[in-house]
Amino acid sequence: MGGFSSGEVGEVPQPHGRVGAQAQLAKAAISGGNPVELRPELFLTIGSPLALPRAVFERLLPSPQGSAPALRGARPPGVTRWVNIADPGDPVAIPPGLGGFFDGVALDHTTVVGFHYLRSSTTAAILAPYLG
Repeated sequence: MGGFSSGEVGEVPQPHGRVGAQAQLAKAAISGGNPVELRPELFLTIGSPLALPRAVFERLLPSPQGSAPALRGARPPGVTRWVNIADPGDPVAIPPGLGGFFDGVALDHTTVVGFHYLRSSTTAAILAPYLG
């Protein structure tokens, strides 16, 4: 997954600017590392490839548990609620349905957003309670 070293903040190109610390925090949460004991209320994955076999899923740390084909990943430590949004036509968000691969996904929403995740009403509805 990635080429971040400990303490480094990476930047990921996004259609609406750049995301810096979020990429590192998400990587830390997914890998089980939580250096500052973060307790996010919401962990939102959008068009996520986390369940992609061989390229991502089996390489996660901590490793998914169980035996193939029933391997299961877990919700990142410290996360209160995990919501996943994926467009069924998104070639990165494959396979669809993170809840089928991870324990602790509260809502696994598959909807056609035309790759405009950040402008979709689904994303807005999920984020609205957290935006005050």
